[in-house]
Amino acid sequence: MLSPKLELMCSIALASGKNLLLVGAPGVGKTRLALELAGAAEHLPGFELVTCREGLTYDRLVAYYTVPGGAPRLELGSLTRSAALAWLSVALGLRPGWLVLDEVNRVNIDVVLGEAFTAMDVEHRMVSPIVGGDLLDEVEKFLEGSVGLFAKRGLSEEKVREEARRLADRFRERGGMPLPYAYRFLATMNVYDRAQLYRLGYAFLRRFAQVYVPPPYERYELRAEGNPPAGEDGEPVYRLLTDRGGSVVKQAVKELTMHKRGGERKESLVERDNPVLYVSLPENAEELAGYTGSGLCERGFRLVAKVYSEVEQMDVELGLSPLVDCVKLCIVGSLLLGQGGLLSDTEFADFMLSSLVLPQLGVLAPRLRAERLLGEEAIGRRVRELLDLVGRNLGKGSLSYRVLRGLGQPL
Repeated sequence: MLSPKLELMCSIALASGKNLLLVGAPGVGKTRLALELAGAAEHLPGFELVTCREGLTYDRLVAYYTVPGGAPRLELGSLTRSAALAWLSVALGLRPGWLVLDEVNRVNIDVVLGEAFTAMDVEHRMVSPIVGGDLLDEVEKFLEGSVGLFAKRGLSEEKVREEARRLADRFRERGGMPLPYAYRFLATMNVYDRAQLYRLGYAFLRRFAQVYVPPPYERYELRAEGNPPAGEDGEPVYRLLTDRGGSVVKQAVKELTMHKRGGERKESLVERDNPVLYVSLPENAEELAGYTGSGLCERGFRLVAKVYSEVEQMDVELGLSPLVDCVKLCIVGSLLLGQGGLLSDTEFADFMLSSLVLPQLGVLAPRLRAERLLGEEAIGRRVRELLDLVGRNLGKGSLSYRVLRGLGQPL
């Protein structure tokens, strides 16, 4: 029952500019879902799968030398191949395939991603090339050798070659190859053995919507009993989320329209390249951000505001970035879902809270462990109160409840 809706939720997050980290127990379908979203089944040019393991380096993702027959030969890595084909796909009006990093916490991913780390953030795409100028000749050869992939899709080989050459020239003008605005990273993480593997850094997690994938046999049940009050303490955050002229909404619209901002530092290399996927963003996008009353985002905004006020009591500052992400999700979700009823406002609130806000509470994990060792429970009690809040407003079968319960076990 959950899978189609979970896939829809993930698509909305991707469309709003977020990369996607799928977390859950072994065998729940994380990798299958990641492959499907990245374009594996459709054989989209640009799709690549990288199984993370010790020995994976930035060079293996970008370019490295092999020695077949004793003669060194330069090979382009998975990320370079994926990004180059994604650029060509966008230029030709096709949906690009993306890179999947499977079992991402089996490596020190912050180090492995190297210079691509900054480029994962949509706002920095055009100013952070992932491939330097010294490799552009190899990239051009690779694109020319990939013409057949697009010819199989009914495109003229001459047109594909012409677009490949045009792209190569633009890469040289920029001094390297950046990532398209329309490019996304998908990653998976097994929650069972995460304690024995590498911890994912906050900066990495901030670039992803972290989606919990429950076992298929667990029922997805939500509770909806009127709109939850943000509370007096939560009203300032609620106003930030709903004020169409405020800084949070303005930043959200700015990030969604990055390609229209003008200037070489922001303008994409391809006119069709866009941070927003699947939909056309209207000129008055901010009008979709302040949904109140019975709108799609009202319940989610009130719950996020309430959680912010509760977390502040634990001396945790979540910052404005998750709020900007919530507004972006609201704008794109409103466009994609319209009045079709594919997702209820409660389901949308659950996804917003569980994927964009609650994962940031991972910073509490060391403090919770320290409390248990010392026989204290100040933070543990606060987490239990927050868990009770989520249970009352979304239900114990919600994604948000499961995410928060995972943080607090054993309490």
